[in-house]
Amino acid sequence: MVNLTEQERISLLMMKGWGDRERSYEEVVHLFNDTFRVGQTQIHKSTVSRTINRFLETSTNKDRLKSGRPKTQTTEERQGEVAQSFIENRRLSINKASQQLGMSRFSVYKNLEILKYHPYKIHLHQKLNEDDFDLRGKFSTQWKRQPA
Repeated sequence: MVNLTEQERISLLMMKGWGDRERSYEEVVHLFNDTFRVGQTQIHKSTVSRTINRFLETSTNKDRLKSGRPKTQTTEERQGEVAQSFIENRRLSINKASQQLGMSRFSVYKNLEILKYHPYKIHLHQKLNEDDFDLRGKFSTQWKRQPA
């Protein structure tokens, strides 16, 4: 489904017309695609009919209100709080952040994901010296020569 901007929805309603100057859905589709969607994803007749029916039912061209439980922990305000806590202390763990902020670990993780923060674990690796490559080669040849 194509997401239309508010301006495109208004244009669709104007192209449809009212009263005796009303166009068919197919005419509106062709007119809209030729005007706004050159080289982009084309709209279909169902998009026009849904947009017009929504306007007739709700008297507005905006999306309907979403049903279900509202998101309280992944709002921009909460994302800012999570980001600020990790900026202040980069060594902060998700568990500690969830305790400090009073939100679940999953909500902290989700906010970090939205902010494109990538949690990682620090691993210590042994640095290889110049002669380590030779020693590794000698060890492997000795190990191959040992009888099984």
